[in-house]
Amino acid sequence: MRVIARLVAASILLVSSISGASAQAPSLSDMLNPSVSLVALSPSGRYVAVAKNAPRLSEEMRKRQKEEDSAILILDLEAGRAVANIGLESRTIALDWASDDYLIANLTKGETIRAFGRAFRDIGLVRTLRISRDGGDAFEIFKRTRADEFGANAQILRKLPDDPEHMIFTADLRAGSGVYKVNIMTGDYEPIYVGREGDSYVLNNELEPVFRVNQNNRGNVVRWYGSGDAGKNWYKITEFVTFTSGNQPPPFQPVGVTSDPNRMLVIAPQRGDGPTGVYEYDVSTRDYTKTVFEHPAADVDNFLEDEGRKTRQRVIVQDRKRETTYLDPQYQELQAQLEEYFGDTVFVSIRDWTVDEKKALIYIEGPTVPGEYYLLDRVAGSISLLFRTHNGVPSVALGEVEILEARMSDGKQIFSYVTHPVGGRDKKAPLIVMPHGGPQARDNFEFGPFPFPQVFASRGYRVIQTQFRGGGGYGWAFAKEGHGEYGRRIQKDVFESAQVLIDRGLAEPKNVCTWGWSHGGYVAAAATFLNADVVACAVAGASGDLDLIEGVRQEREDFGANSTAYQYWKDAKGDPATDSERMIAVSPARNAEKINVPLMLLHGEDDTTVPVEQSRIMRRAMRRAGKEDLLVYKEYKDEAHTLTRANWIDALERSLEFYDDHLEK
Repeated sequence: MRVIARLVAASILLVSSISGASAQAPSLSDMLNPSVSLVALSPSGRYVAVAKNAPRLSEEMRKRQKEEDSAILILDLEAGRAVANIGLESRTIALDWASDDYLIANLTKGETIRAFGRAFRDIGLVRTLRISRDGGDAFEIFKRTRADEFGANAQILRKLPDDPEHMIFTADLRAGSGVYKVNIMTGDYEPIYVGREGDSYVLNNELEPVFRVNQNNRGNVVRWYGSGDAGKNWYKITEFVTFTSGNQPPPFQPVGVTSDPNRMLVIAPQRGDGPTGVYEYDVSTRDYTKTVFEHPAADVDNFLEDEGRKTRQRVIVQDRKRETTYLDPQYQELQAQLEEYFGDTVFVSIRDWTVDEKKALIYIEGPTVPGEYYLLDRVAGSISLLFRTHNGVPSVALGEVEILEARMSDGKQIFSYVTHPVGGRDKKAPLIVMPHGGPQARDNFEFGPFPFPQVFASRGYRVIQTQFRGGGGYGWAFAKEGHGEYGRRIQKDVFESAQVLIDRGLAEPKNVCTWGWSHGGYVAAAATFLNADVVACAVAGASGDLDLIEGVRQEREDFGANSTAYQYWKDAKGDPATDSERMIAVSPARNAEKINVPLMLLHGEDDTTVPVEQSRIMRRAMRRAGKEDLLVYKEYKDEAHTLTRANWIDALERSLEFYDDHLEK
């Protein structure tokens, strides 16, 4: 009953608002663990399905946990009551209504799989369930039949509005990876197209495969292929390196169909090294035939279209703030009205519509609004709050976010997000410099799933996140400006931006520390000797490139001298054969003797994105240099590049204690 109580407490239909909450700092658990994870509106608008996920744990942690509290709750909005509470041992990662009577849910849980003569630990297997509205009738689609199967990893590819008993799924089956038409009432399925193991597919308007995608073994290179003859023959379109931060759109992504089965809508770069846009691509001629949307400065982040309604096509762009543009003027007018209603400090998104379009599910999020779901009733002309994603995190307990524009020493205009301490926009405070990962990624104007700036701001710190050259979001030209500039132009963009806050009297030199993860961890660690006149300490997590030369050599050893991954990183970081002097000069592990401020290193033992060996190299270097007393070191057992929530909390608690020891409030 604890689960249903928590979920029901999230609903404004059933309990009172928390608008009177105080500005006391929210707990780390409340900030990192959402009260509500997913919400879906039924086709009639009478019901909502609400998913609550337990904190993500490693398999070993989950064995020690006594109680799971993941669940799906079904609410009847007309009756104002819960009609089903479905307790789960797995996390819900996708939730959709097939009809008012049935839901489709994708669930995942880390499991150990024994196959090919070895054990694979903490594999995030995905199961697909069809669930009745009352929770009494549920069965698994593509159910695993053997203990060594990795699962179907099925995803809904297409709904069939005129045939609600069937859906199109992509799935990895023993019969082959491909596309299947599934009867969700019986679980029976028939293949539409079966191809190579591990490939995923995109269909045209006639349900023929026109794109397929796969990754290399390490998952850091993506390859897209096209077909103009329904999958009989394939040609490669592009191949590119992925970025682990999860907030950078890929340089090629199919996003929609047209009335012509050969012409698909894709996100791609078609302005030289400029930002990506949305274009029609002809798979038979291999040409881009029409410009659908281009933003003058920023990459297109996403393109969405609602099933069977091409009039509801919209483009999402993240410039300084996230923007939505509908291609149809009537929906763009509604979007503008909603944005005016909610204000310019949040991003407004229409998530679900009823079949008759009389009601819609609205989601808003901003730096001081962790996430809220509303019901729009167009007939009544009303907007009603349904759920807050983080009940224990009131907006008054979060810091105001400023978009800081600053001119760098070479004349380039760079912007940063500055999260001010709660209630202290104009007051001096200790400063945390927080560079993003990637490096070809970016930060966003939102609370987000990892609200680390607000964690620190709620505890009296000011945080700056600079969108430095070499990052993502503004085209290939902007990204290339950071190539070969590790420890140089990238470092200057970050700390020249921080200097603006010092010049404004909002921070003081030596009352500044860093916090970074992945590439951000490199920038943070490098500051201990490159920016020693400013920083008093540094926290570097899952840090790559603590030894740039060894990092690039490892890429070559893992993937080969001619691989896309090695060629990209050699260009971005430097070539040990020709750039060794520069690379040594900016590698923290090669300059340990110059470090005279405390450094904390955090790393997951099972990190395959940035091997833990990089942090171990740094630890050995600090010992050799006689600087071991300045080093705080922590490895997380069974953890990958992105930690589970429990260990994120541990990492943040350690960071806060570290800052309290070395900064003055």
